[in-house]
Amino acid sequence: MADSTELRVLRHFYAATGGPAWTTRTNWLTGTTLAEAGTWAGVTVSGGDVTGLVSGNNNLQGTLPAALGQLRGLTVLECYTAPGLTGAIPRPWASWPGCNAWSSPSPA
Repeated sequence: MADSTELRVLRHFYAATGGPAWTTRTNWLTGTTLAEAGTWAGVTVSGGDVTGLVSGNNNLQGTLPAALGQLRGLTVLECYTAPGLTGAIPRPWASWPGCNAWSSPSPA
């Protein structure tokens, strides 16, 4: 997947979940490459794809954006201890074949 797509999705996640108010947002929105996004707090990049997004206990507010579904290399999504998140995980996400770790609300 193109770096620009994955960066756009990560930036959308930041905006949709109240990034400016997060407890830890080290390096978020800095840089212009996926390699640089790998330095963002909670983001793991491997093999040219975003493979992990861990934002538990980080004051997330809002709704998880559907655009996260575009991160086809994502295998770990952790948004635990996030009482400010609303809604549920869209059902298609619950069946991601590569996703091996969920920590968030139940599928809708």
